Amino acid sequence: MGIFKKSNLFENLKIFKKSDKDIHCANCATRTGVITRQWLLDDKCLCVNCQNAIPTYFQRNYGSLTFDTYKVMESYMLEESKELGKQFKKKYTFLDLQLDAVNGILRYKTSNANPLYVKLENILNFCLDYHNSTSSITMTLECIEPYFLIHEDLILAGSEYECNQFMNYYHSIRTMREGENYLHKEQGGAKFEYESFVNNNSDEVQLQKALALFMFDSINEVTVETLKAQRNRLIKSFHPDANSDDNTRYAQKINEAYELIHNHLK
Repeated sequence: MGIFKKSNLFENLKIFKKSDKDIHCANCATRTGVITRQWLLDDKCLCVNCQNAIPTYFQRNYGSLTFDTYKVMESYMLEESKELGKQFKKKYTFLDLQLDAVNGILRYKTSNANPLYVKLENILNFCLDYHNSTSSITMTLECIEPYFLIHEDLILAGSEYECNQFMNYYHSIRTMREGENYLHKEQGGAKFEYESFVNNNSDEVQLQKALALFMFDSINEVTVETLKAQRNRLIKSFHPDANSDDNTRYAQKINEAYELIHNHLK
């Protein structure tokens, strides 16, 4: 058997087909390279330049993407994400992640890809899983409008304490911005809706909102010392002296929640 006999692998890659030189990118219509082209689920292909239009953590799923899905992600990266990047200012940083608490934007940036900017209200699921055995962290980021899912190992792992601090800060900011709104999928995953008890003004519900803002699960775990310490952490991010209407509003929410919890400790 000769070593130049076609194999199934070569057939799938279409390396030996004479028509290879005539295969063009479905996005920009330029001729694609034999080695660099990327085939999609619907048998359309992309040139290397169009592949680079979206970050590598999306490219790993090319085999399960259609061309329409690619176009949605390309449009998001070139338009909405870029626009959010212009708004992105103040930030809290952990590894490749940065959080703009005032504008409600999460930024994810790796060394070999353009940064991704996402509105907090469009995040369906975000978590950082710390692995003690390897001291590594896996990030899961699931979003809507458009829908996408990133499951990524962060390049440089921090400590478990830093990981938990960032997640606590993230949940606190979401609580403050949304008034305890929780995003969930309806059956079939086609639609999303908000559930909220923000308009419920009963004493018990108001206390639960305040505890959630301060990242306490129960009033039983709160002391005057821990309450003051947590208030100081939160107020640093939304200090009224920054001359921002949002900062003043959020600082007021923090102080109101502080007074409510403090009164329950008396």
